[in-house]
Amino acid sequence: MADSLVITQTNDRVLILHLQGHLTAHTAEIFNEHARLARESGARFVLIDLSGVGMITSAGLLALHNCFMSFTPHEEIERWQHDHPRDLFKSPYVKLAGASPDVYYVLNLAGFIHNIPIYANLQDAIDSFDT
Repeated sequence: MADSLVITQTNDRVLILHLQGHLTAHTAEIFNEHARLARESGARFVLIDLSGVGMITSAGLLALHNCFMSFTPHEEIERWQHDHPRDLFKSPYVKLAGASPDVYYVLNLAGFIHNIPIYANLQDAIDSFDT
């Protein structure tokens, strides 16, 4: 069976990208394109709903990282690192929600939860944004 990924989006206070399927080398470009179009259309905050993601690979992790870097101003990261040299920067612009235990394990193993906040459910994630 081929990898597939379907992305729908809603826009409440923040743009929410709802992912359904696998985030792999075969589908990462679909995600990258959605994130790029969202950024170009003026979205400032994005919540990535991972509740429908059954599998994530290194290419999927790279796609999430690219989204993080695209939405998070580099100078804010540098300023945070300068002002808080021993603390990890947590993005207020990109957040994750709803990861299954297997997907959460991969995110944790890759260190993503250090810089991208992750929430158990969408509502908690939406409420965490300062918009």
